[in-house]
Amino acid sequence: MATDRQQKPDVPQNQDPLASLDRFLTKFAALTSQASKSLLSQSTDADDKEILEAYAKPLNEQVTQLSDHIRQIAKNSSRQVLEEIGIVLRLSAADALTDSGMRVAQNLSSQKAKIALTDIVDLIKKIIRKIFDIFHIPKPDWLEPLLDLIDEIFHFLVSIGLLRLAHTLSKRHQDYMAELTQMKRLQRASRVGSQNEDEDGEDEE
Repeated sequence: MATDRQQKPDVPQNQDPLASLDRFLTKFAALTSQASKSLLSQSTDADDKEILEAYAKPLNEQVTQLSDHIRQIAKNSSRQVLEEIGIVLRLSAADALTDSGMRVAQNLSSQKAKIALTDIVDLIKKIIRKIFDIFHIPKPDWLEPLLDLIDEIFHFLVSIGLLRLAHTLSKRHQDYMAELTQMKRLQRASRVGSQNEDEDGEDEE
């Protein structure tokens, strides 16, 4: 009996990476849509509801269009690239992350839940950035501005009517962008160091 259970794991180890990517992107779009619905249902102010609806529509459209664009690139990618994406999704627990986000998005009545959801969205964006790195193509110039726009709209939605929360999210976003900038500097320095080592090795030969 124990042997049978070992031979039939609940989660398959070799999942189709294209299907895993599609599932991740679908859940991301569902998460932002659910967050918008929850915020609308919890709002009691007519003006706030109108503003929420106005901002929710472009947010959901941006996430959907970005997801479709990633799917299109993935369809034209090599098997090796897709396997790398599958590994990243698996190691970053992308399914668990989006599932957790969906649970939090269903009830955003507390500020803690709203902050937690913005953190989850930030982590999802990190995975998306890594996916673009794996594609081995130049990142489009619009990618970072689009991710920033998604971030700004999402933060505005969850903090509408709450000035203190808006300030907190703004400060966290500034810290997050500073972290990204520092990471890029370290990556550039690492690449330059590697190139110098290669050149020194060639000179010695």
